[in-house]
Amino acid sequence: MKTISTCFINLISKATFALLLLIIVAGCTIQVEGEQLENERFESEQIASAEVEGVEVEEQLDVATAAPEPTLQPASPTVAPTAPPPTSTAQPPPPPTVAPTPAPTPTQPIAHYDQLPIFDTHVHYSEDAWSVFSPAEIIQKFINSDVGRAMVSSSPDEGTRRLYAQAPEMIVPFARLYHGNATSSDWYFAEGIYEYLQGLLETHPYQGIGEFHLHSSANVTLPSVQNTIREAVARDIYLFIHTDAASVTAVFNFEPNAKIFWAHAGMSEPPEVVSAMMDQYPNLWTDLSYREYQIIAPDGQIAPEWMKLFIRHQDRITVGSDTWITPRWRGYEQTIAQHRLYLDQLPPDIAEKIAFRNAVRLFGGGEQFD
Repeated sequence: MKTISTCFINLISKATFALLLLIIVAGCTIQVEGEQLENERFESEQIASAEVEGVEVEEQLDVATAAPEPTLQPASPTVAPTAPPPTSTAQPPPPPTVAPTPAPTPTQPIAHYDQLPIFDTHVHYSEDAWSVFSPAEIIQKFINSDVGRAMVSSSPDEGTRRLYAQAPEMIVPFARLYHGNATSSDWYFAEGIYEYLQGLLETHPYQGIGEFHLHSSANVTLPSVQNTIREAVARDIYLFIHTDAASVTAVFNFEPNAKIFWAHAGMSEPPEVVSAMMDQYPNLWTDLSYREYQIIAPDGQIAPEWMKLFIRHQDRITVGSDTWITPRWRGYEQTIAQHRLYLDQLPPDIAEKIAFRNAVRLFGGGEQFD
């Protein structure tokens, strides 16, 4: 019995050992297979990763070697490709001829005035204004202000000729001496000034000489000034002078037959002095440029001393703006409107004389005001 038990125990032990051995072998096999599967999965992932990276690298290479994308530009007309020109020894055709700019059409007379028309007897269209206002724009300013004619002198004289070419029926040209180094302060010392004046008067239809400045009565003794006075008398045209009463007297003393248009009513001379000068010299006329603000008293009425001048010498006074610098052109309409403040207070017949009739009697152009 003991022997049987011993055998049974040995059998069980062997079986257990065999089972354990089987389990161990199976476990090793499973581990190996698992490791193989894991290796296979890892290798597959590596291959897949390599393939993806390869594709990306190829794409990057393709992008790097491809032409860059064009930057968006505004649309432009499509131009059809042209065939290359044939090889030739012939000369290229001449460039096209550019037609000359047509001459401006003269402005027609103003057909209707909305208010009392004005003959502006003190206008300058000098070089500083040329690049700001064209001749056509200057003429339009006249029209906007119901100015039918204008007496014009310019520095240099070309400005006057430009306006005259634009609207000859509206412009009364005066020959001004200022050009180059000849200025308002020293023109009478400029070399060749008299020859320059003669050249102007021989080539253009001027109705006067000036505006020019005399800074003292002593200037009248200078040869250039005396030649200028004689030239005006010989041609029976006007001297347009910016000066004081003493210098006007000196000019008449030198040449009693001179016809003087006195700028600014003497500028700083009181109206009583202007009136006395006009009493003494029947060939003396004056414009009211730069005096428009002095004429109106603080109460808004014409100052009494100016009213006396207007009534006594109503036949020899005119309206003037004096556009000597460009800002005066910018405010041209306002300057003319300021003159209307005193014209509106005068009796209608005197207002018409000062506004335009006196100037028409001197320089013509009455058809502009009919």
